[in-house]
Amino acid sequence: LAIAGNIIDFGIKNSINPKEEINKILSKKFFFLHHKKYSVFNKFSAYIKNSGSIMILADNAGETVFDRILIEEIKKLYPHIIIIYAVKEKPIINDATRIDAVNSGIEQSAEIVSSGSVIPGTIIELCNSQFIDEYNKADLIISKGQGNFESLEDASKKIIYLFIAKCPKIASISGNFIGSMNILIH
Repeated sequence: LAIAGNIIDFGIKNSINPKEEINKILSKKFFFLHHKKYSVFNKFSAYIKNSGSIMILADNAGETVFDRILIEEIKKLYPHIIIIYAVKEKPIINDATRIDAVNSGIEQSAEIVSSGSVIPGTIIELCNSQFIDEYNKADLIISKGQGNFESLEDASKKIIYLFIAKCPKIASISGNFIGSMNILIH
């Protein structure tokens, strides 16, 4: 669901019906879990299990509801894990902000922090000191959305990218097709 919610992206011009697209994606759930990505999904699960703290880099405002489900499931399985949910300082296109995360109920299971950034994606050098401190302390980063995938480069961190490929170049880099759900592990 956390990946499927990435279809809600007003940064790309399209006439997608989010509800219809999410239902289509979810109907393919078992194919996704039992096909070539299954070993990646197992590695994703192992990274989470072996983390004491996780930072989730939010993407779009509408996705916060789906991210809340991901956070609640992680906390249900591993209540000891500290989860930090990083949002934008203020609205950029439709990126998630503190108010979006609060309205989705994320503060019940995770600490919400602002990256301080006012640009799409995540460029560490442009983030505030609180974000950078939390980022450096996290055992694992879960990066949501194609914008974060395109902008976040950090060879020193365990990063899991969750996104739907929305252009030919990113689809090619991820080894998939436009519209594919991706779990890429760095």
